[in-house]
Amino acid sequence: MSSRALQEEQRWKDTVTLMKRDADGFIQSKGSNGEECAIDLLQALYSEDMSDATKVMVLGALQEMSPVLLTVKTSIEQAIGTLIGYFQEVTINDGSTFLRSQILVSMTTILLIGNQLREQQSVFIDVTNLLFDVVSKVNHGVSRTLREAACRCLEEIEVTYPGVMMNKLDHFYAMSQLERTHVRQAYVSLFNSALNNAVRMKSRQQALDKDEISDLLTERKEPFKPLMLPDVLLPDMFSLQVIGTDASLPDHVERSELRGAVMKSLDNLSVMTEPDAVRALKKLSYICNMCGLPMEIFQKMPRNMTSSLSLPLFHIQLYLAKYFTESDVISVQSILRHTTHPALSLGHHLFCMQFCMGDTLKVSLDQDDVHQLKPTVLDSLDETLTKLQFVISLQVEGITTQNLLSYLESSMTSVSNGALGKSSVACFRGLFTIFLSDPSETTSKALVHFIVGEAVSQHPHFADHVLNFISCIKEGLPESEFSSQLLQSMTDFIASVLPEKSLANLEYFLKIFNAAAMESTIQLKPVTTYLQDLFSSTSVLEDSSWLLGNQMIQICHNLMLHASLPSLFTSVGEILFALVTCHSDTNIRDVARFYYSMLIYLSEEKIKAILTSLEASSSGQSLTNLVTGTNAFPVAAPVLHLQQPILQLKRLRRGYNCKSLTSAVDTNSITEYVKTVAANKDPPQILLDFEICNNMENTDLELTRLYAIVLSVQSPPFYKDVDDVHIPYFSLETGDNCPDDRCLVSLTIVPKEPSPADLQTSVMFSSTDNHTYACTLTPIVLMFQDLFLPLPVPADERASLFDQLWCYIDAQCKGNDSQCIQSVTTLPFDATSLRPVMERNLSRYIIVTRDIEGNADEICVGILLPPRWHLLISMKTTDVTIATISTDNWRILPLVSHYLKSFTEEDVVG
Repeated sequence: MSSRALQEEQRWKDTVTLMKRDADGFIQSKGSNGEECAIDLLQALYSEDMSDATKVMVLGALQEMSPVLLTVKTSIEQAIGTLIGYFQEVTINDGSTFLRSQILVSMTTILLIGNQLREQQSVFIDVTNLLFDVVSKVNHGVSRTLREAACRCLEEIEVTYPGVMMNKLDHFYAMSQLERTHVRQAYVSLFNSALNNAVRMKSRQQALDKDEISDLLTERKEPFKPLMLPDVLLPDMFSLQVIGTDASLPDHVERSELRGAVMKSLDNLSVMTEPDAVRALKKLSYICNMCGLPMEIFQKMPRNMTSSLSLPLFHIQLYLAKYFTESDVISVQSILRHTTHPALSLGHHLFCMQFCMGDTLKVSLDQDDVHQLKPTVLDSLDETLTKLQFVISLQVEGITTQNLLSYLESSMTSVSNGALGKSSVACFRGLFTIFLSDPSETTSKALVHFIVGEAVSQHPHFADHVLNFISCIKEGLPESEFSSQLLQSMTDFIASVLPEKSLANLEYFLKIFNAAAMESTIQLKPVTTYLQDLFSSTSVLEDSSWLLGNQMIQICHNLMLHASLPSLFTSVGEILFALVTCHSDTNIRDVARFYYSMLIYLSEEKIKAILTSLEASSSGQSLTNLVTGTNAFPVAAPVLHLQQPILQLKRLRRGYNCKSLTSAVDTNSITEYVKTVAANKDPPQILLDFEICNNMENTDLELTRLYAIVLSVQSPPFYKDVDDVHIPYFSLETGDNCPDDRCLVSLTIVPKEPSPADLQTSVMFSSTDNHTYACTLTPIVLMFQDLFLPLPVPADERASLFDQLWCYIDAQCKGNDSQCIQSVTTLPFDATSLRPVMERNLSRYIIVTRDIEGNADEICVGILLPPRWHLLISMKTTDVTIATISTDNWRILPLVSHYLKSFTEEDVVG
């Protein structure tokens, strides 16, 4: 493959990637519309330099982006017509089967997305006729893959428009029996979909003949081609809404042919892939259930599917229970045996247990079954918990709490050894499940013994797990006293530990004390005694961190709020006084002083009212509630989002900064110049100056001043991130009160690629009404010409650099792997009219104007495109202007063409 062919392939690969990333942005950057982009994609298919794999990518982009690219009837008709013609051309030339298959898929996708059945019936018929042509070649070995793709396309059409191919059912039936290759499953799947829709729609008819269903399978209603459609399509015809509530077939309808068709389809399941087999069983079981066919049809299914280790196929026999709950098709005891079958996977075991725990089936277990379901060391945590839930849900007689705890033996051993991770989480989840099933005194004692005696006492880092366990118990069984009993036991244990030996685990102990302090039924004297002994026997106050100090204050807060203060007044006061006088953190001392003052000077009722108010309100409103004594103030949202912007950005000027590059380049050697520009670590910057203006006429807010304004610009991936701009103050006042100074901001834009973009802009600020607002501003539009920079050399050296760059790019164009390219276009200007046009648009970038023979002028334009590309234009004028474009980045050619075309059209019209 030649270098130009490789470049062409790479160009289209990049184009497809950009289109899929942002189709609207890509179309906008090209300066065209969706139809023009679709034409470009279709023309690319005829390129001889592109491989079939790249053409498949192009077809995929056309298929995926069709809602954006093909928006009118004519464009859809032209696209489908072009694809049909291209398919025929590829077929004649014996092209790739995969490429032809993708053409059929793309055609069908465009057809269905555009709803062409109702919009353009002729186009719909053309596509279906082509698909019928392909699938009609039964047993044709060469076209196996192509015929399979065509069957899938026809099936998708039938699914989208149920019943549209009802009269072709006999043809599909015959083909599915005649086909002998692996494509048979595609024919069978197409037939099943058509049969399912046909039966469902026939069942909704008011009057149904005796042989109505049989005739669909045996009588030729119409030839295979073409597709016969009614002249007038009613709104509900071939619509998914038709398949709503289905009725059973009347008893007088003959079902023998239908039964035979279903049985023949079932015989083909063994040669079908798993997804096709699952879909086929769903459709066929629905037909049998709706038509009242005998259950014996599926009698062999459980035996055949159970022998498979495939989970989707194993699921089939359980799915059949939805329709045949009273038949012998499903053996519950057989499923129960599968829950512990050693040859089946974890997914099989879990699936069977979940199925048996359903409400539709009643399963009974004896002691032998319970023993078989006991988890082993090889079982996963999920399987262990599911087995536990399974045994509990079936309410086996004679099973005790100790029997259930034995199911968690391995995970409880891990907790006893102090192991964190999934095993500890599974252990506490299992304990919660056991207690919910049996919240008796025996269960409570067993759980308290394990949690306190083996978990928290030996490994205090399980405190978080235990507190979460207690929270779940309160939510699941709010009337149970078990949570209080467990907290009391843990509190008593911690109080028995010497304070100097508990410093390493103090954080976990304080968490348990904090939870216990919120319970009014717990004896809290051990809590206060422990803290007092801790302060007196250790240096925890001097060495304590803010986190531990805050936990101690929170304990005092909960004691003052939930407990009876007269019994704890002295001990709580001593704890707070110690924190006020001895703690090393200033913030902790200040907060402790606040609580100590409340305890000394206020009554118990007022203390509880204030603390309740503090808990109910947000941190921003707590001081107001405290001062006013009421909690009636609404809690404001942290940020209010405005639908209409109250500010707007007025663009003033554009500048640039490439001083570092200018000082680094050397024009004595063009090779060194190119290397310096390419390796520059400080890329050129585009500087945009804006004025922030009042836009209050679009909103009903009454604001006068804005504070702490943050202007944020979201840059696309091919730009570097733009730093936020912070503005301390802005006045919205108008008239005589309006300040004279203007609010000016400057944004620094650093492109990674010379591509135009819309920069999404938003602003967040605070106002005089004590709210924080956020709103989206009008995007900042960066056009292609906004990225133009002068060549990074002094003005007197630019002519020489222009000539050297032109020769360099010309030489590079002859290479194989170069990104350089040259192109020629014409502009409708003579020498007289070209000069004012150039002065208006490119005056800053004109390098030199030369007189050449024949009364013609040459204008040379040199532009640097950040971060390192060059655009050179030579314009020679006679009766028209011939513009020769030379650049070291071929990807910008469409942008250059669009730019020249834009100001050309403007000046011609002017």
